[in-house]
Amino acid sequence: AFAREISQAFDHIGDAYQALNRPSEALLYWQKALQIEPKNETVLQKVDRVSAQIARKPTTIDTPTSQP
Repeated sequence: AFAREISQAFDHIGDAYQALNRPSEALLYWQKALQIEPKNETVLQKVDRVSAQIARKPTTIDTPTSQP
């Protein structure tokens, strides 16, 4: 029961990152959720969808912005 709650928390963190348009971080947390609940179909679908998005997206390098 406790493991399921942790898995759900990771799922929700992934959802939050996805809402912030940060798919790589979302994927990381959904993968953590799947380590606990490997048969969670909802999370599996999210991982599949975002993995495909990341694969299609051109690679960019994030550079920190400096404040004057």
